Amino acid sequence: MTATTMTDLDLLRARMAAALGGQLPGHVRRLAWSPAAGGFLRASVEGRADDLFRYPAASVHPFVIGTPLLRAPAVREFQVRQTERGADLAVVVDGGLDAAALTADVRDGLRQAGLPGPQVTLRRVETLDRDPLTGKARRFIPL
Repeated sequence: MTATTMTDLDLLRARMAAALGGQLPGHVRRLAWSPAAGGFLRASVEGRADDLFRYPAASVHPFVIGTPLLRAPAVREFQVRQTERGADLAVVVDGGLDAAALTADVRDGLRQAGLPGPQVTLRRVETLDRDPLTGKARRFIPL
């Protein structure tokens, strides 16, 4: 790995920890990062599989979609809803965001995960939908 890759990896880990409240959720037993083609990082996750996005051609772990969102400095919060052919991204943004580049990164990740011709839409929102009792937002919502 190059120094740049390590810096990117460290940034990604820090943002992942911040997004997850400083620790992995209880259902995730192990999380390992490795370089993948095209400069992407591939996450290997052991734990609950009920949050997988299941498409006819592939099952995609939410980290495939979450990684580009966590790497985008302008994205403060996000929520991903699975669609029939891809994903709908709702993002709360601080500052400038290259929405086209971020959408392309998510689309590329889905394609690399085995989803042919993925369709990805991105919406800027002021707030995310939250559970009225807990105040928590579901980050990944399968069909």
